[in-house]
Amino acid sequence: MTEDYVSFEVAKLLKDKGFNDPFTHMFINKDNVKFDCSSSGVVPKETIACPTHQMAMKWLRQEKNIIINVWYNGVDWDAEYYNDEDENFYPITDSSCNSYEEAVESALKYSLENLI
Repeated sequence: MTEDYVSFEVAKLLKDKGFNDPFTHMFINKDNVKFDCSSSGVVPKETIACPTHQMAMKWLRQEKNIIINVWYNGVDWDAEYYNDEDENFYPITDSSCNSYEEAVESALKYSLENLI
């Protein structure tokens, strides 16, 4: 089993929205994820944190009060977010997702672009 990390596009959106949690992986450029094993905590400005899907979803939940729910509907994967104000869930995946990870990535991207 491996950890699933956000895409470069979602990582940039997270950075723009204030994600600043500790991380173990970072993007140096669009196609390169590097492991950060420095104990100093100093990260060059040109890097972008590359959190796991779970870390990004937890940050959205704790910092922005956005709860993402992903499930298999019997055919494909869907995602929705919870609106605290009216206590309802709203769909956030436009098209059919072929995997849980694809649905999470789509939900993260939508949430960061439209809900914050």
